[in-house]
Amino acid sequence: MTCSPQYIIAEFRKSYYPDLEASEMHLKDPSCSVESENATYITFHIPFRNCSTVRIQTPDHLEYSNDVIRRITQGGITFKMDMNFPITCRYDRNATLNDLDIEVEEEEETGMSVTLSFYESAN
Repeated sequence: MTCSPQYIIAEFRKSYYPDLEASEMHLKDPSCSVESENATYITFHIPFRNCSTVRIQTPDHLEYSNDVIRRITQGGITFKMDMNFPITCRYDRNATLNDLDIEVEEEEETGMSVTLSFYESAN
């Protein structure tokens, strides 16, 4: 799993989960399916604002979570033996990326504002 700035990347290595079938997998929202599949991985790109992703705010963090679900079907019958893989990424609300300082604050009208501060590097 990778917590990227744009979305969460969840990869399932087929050698670890040989019985997983991409066609049987989706997020909490069943219309959100696999992003890509190759011989090695089944990959999801989990958006922050769609696919039933839940956002939790604390004073220090933003947390996004969703579930990758494998719905087991056979002969048109859906079994209640689904496999759930909970996926969560937690981001610091005050984070420093290299020489760029990002501070996220609550605003009443828009819900959020972003302050960018630039610093000279020693290099």
